[in-house]
Amino acid sequence: MDKKKYISYNSRINQKLKYYGFKRKNKGFYRLTCSDIIQHFLFGHSTQGRKFAKYYDITACIEIPKVFKIAQELDIYTGWAFYCSNIGELMPQPPVYLEWLITEDSDEKYDDEVVDSMLYHIEKYAIPFLDKYCTPQAIVEGIKKCAYPGRYGGDNLMVCIILLLYGTKKDFLWFVEKRSHELQYKIYDNSEVHWDYRHPTEPLTESCKYFLENVEKLKPLMEEKGITW
Repeated sequence: MDKKKYISYNSRINQKLKYYGFKRKNKGFYRLTCSDIIQHFLFGHSTQGRKFAKYYDITACIEIPKVFKIAQELDIYTGWAFYCSNIGELMPQPPVYLEWLITEDSDEKYDDEVVDSMLYHIEKYAIPFLDKYCTPQAIVEGIKKCAYPGRYGGDNLMVCIILLLYGTKKDFLWFVEKRSHELQYKIYDNSEVHWDYRHPTEPLTESCKYFLENVEKLKPLMEEKGITW
């Protein structure tokens, strides 16, 4: 049985993503939308225990290398990307995990239909999302509006660094207060909160304590922003 090429080498997928400014790298694609942001489509697969089968998935990612570098320098653990999720998460509610099955003996018509479906979901949901959040300013606005799947888009500390670099002092302090309140009381909505997270009247939960301890590591950036911690 001849082994099929990995799906990301498909000529139609390559041509379509090239049209949107993406370049192929290994089994994925990337594009620079500005000097600070790299966007990715990552193609992965699992066999789910089936021989000669691949269940393909596609992940859309927004990477801000400068933010990740600062986190490493300050000994703060974050993921490598601000946003990284299966493109099914970008669909209207309820989000789904999308994957596509191709086997070594599936025929050309079936494989073409799989590619059609992949391209449809990329163009319908992933490209508009990536186009919308292609600048640091747009990403900050998305954070403030809780507009991402999962509300803030990325790791808590990565969001803090983004707001210190590209947002305002008010944006950063709002997020620390809002997110620490969520981690303390498990209340997730868009209402305003007012609580003294620096001098709490009750013991902090482990997740809230961990968050605030790591925020403290951002003092060098805070000082540059005129923030006293």
